Amino acid sequence: MEAFLALVASGVAQPTSEEIATKAGVTQRTLFNQFPDVGALVSAAVDRQVAHFEELLPDATDIDSYVDGVARIYDEIAAVRWSVLTHLDQRPELARGLRRVRAVTRERLARLVDDVDAAEAMTDPVTWKLLREQQGLSRRAAADVMRRTLKALRSR
Repeated sequence: MEAFLALVASGVAQPTSEEIATKAGVTQRTLFNQFPDVGALVSAAVDRQVAHFEELLPDATDIDSYVDGVARIYDEIAAVRWSVLTHLDQRPELARGLRRVRAVTRERLARLVDDVDAAEAMTDPVTWKLLREQQGLSRRAAADVMRRTLKALRSR
């Protein structure tokens, strides 16, 4: 599962069983002794990644601590999120995982702001990736943009 996630994070959107086995340092036979097929491996990896995200996503007690928390984790997960979004039609397991992540994120954002749709768009890992890479913002500057936006959307 870790090999699959590492390949996806590095930009290999649809890793083959051979690529996964090589990255994991095992044979394809060993890989398929653990998982009946690549779909089962992807499903298990998605479950693990969603659980990891839920553990890392900060509680929404206040905007500042929430933004500080997501700023710490988003550089790590933005590449995987981008790959998931661009390949949803090829892997239904990815769509299921994305729905779970969105539900948790929206629930936490609802504690902070009235406009959850706008807050979700602003705080998505893909938006973070754009702030960091396309706009060239430092982690602190990107977090400040996110913080200012959430405060503008704050529940009254």
